[in-house]
Amino acid sequence: MTTRTNRGFTLIEVLVSIVLAAILAVGVGLGVARLVEGHLFVKTNAAALQKGQMAATRIALELKNTVAILPASNATGVVFNSFKDKVE
Repeated sequence: MTTRTNRGFTLIEVLVSIVLAAILAVGVGLGVARLVEGHLFVKTNAAALQKGQMAATRIALELKNTVAILPASNATGVVFNSFKDKVE
């Protein structure tokens, strides 16, 4: 009588491995998606912060170099004069 050696994997083992690999791939994919989303959020906020800081610096320089503040013609505006050649 000859003995048969079983080599390889059964169909059940292969299917379970595929399902586990798919679950793992979905988890990794969601993690990567969260990382990319967070990176884009930080990048957008950093750009907005930089624009705000530049605007605040420009306003501060303009107000620093103001020579006169004139009365406004209405309640919603303020007119001020500055010298451009004094800006540092």
